[in-house]
Amino acid sequence: MERVIRPSFSVGQPLCKAAIDLACHDLWGRQTSRSVSDLIGGAKRKDVKLSWTVQAPTLESAEQQLALGRRHGYDSFNVKLGYPQTLDYDIALVRAVSRFAPDGFHWTDANTAYDLDTALAMAPKLADAGIKGLESPLPPNRIRDYQALRQQGALPILMDEGIVSPVEVEEFIALKMFDGIAMKVARCGGLTSASRIVHLLADNGLLLFASGLTDPDLSLAASCHLFASAGLSVPAALNGPQYIAGKGSTDPAFRPDGDLLRVPTGPGLGVTLDPTVENGLRLAAE
Repeated sequence: MERVIRPSFSVGQPLCKAAIDLACHDLWGRQTSRSVSDLIGGAKRKDVKLSWTVQAPTLESAEQQLALGRRHGYDSFNVKLGYPQTLDYDIALVRAVSRFAPDGFHWTDANTAYDLDTALAMAPKLADAGIKGLESPLPPNRIRDYQALRQQGALPILMDEGIVSPVEVEEFIALKMFDGIAMKVARCGGLTSASRIVHLLADNGLLLFASGLTDPDLSLAASCHLFASAGLSVPAALNGPQYIAGKGSTDPAFRPDGDLLRVPTGPGLGVTLDPTVENGLRLAAE
């Protein structure tokens, strides 16, 4: 795949490559009667704790989303910041989240919306509001800005956009650009690269946070295996069950129990697709 579509500050069709990578892991596991977790080092936990995503244009909407998350059994929240929200609103939003769930683990994602001056001003305020990490505050090509923001030390700085392969991660680590990564399996082309990146973080004493791309069954299961094998210690922003339950998560054995998602133990990815979904995927592939 890398010869056909060469990577260079981009995986090159990462979602397509991830689909092939995940299918190969699933086949490998089924042929050897081992779960994907076992193939990549063994699950260190039986389930993955999830966080609920809050993306709200008003505080009233945020309160409704928080209440819905609580009704589903969640106590930790991943909060979206940045344009078109104002900075004052961003601070009010995270304070509302911390008041609502003072004992939860909350972190924020700015989706590269800030510049350096804004991020430097916001990080201490977010820390004071109880936030545990700031994800993607800046565009990934602002290397010196990331260095300056991390050096400030107000809050753990996480990268997401720009994390496309172990090559970039090695370079960014050497440049001291971040404290950790909000890891997405699909963004870097699948489990092969994602597993290598997780090991790079562990070897360098850096933080692993977990995220996803609103994943349905198969990619959600792959993420679950990866983070279980890594022994993830913080809630994972895997919001597929939040947004598309019943539209892609068809295996009744692979559903969250409150905010805990059980790691599949069957061979391969360990997920059984509804026949209608499987037929739809086959038609799409053809």
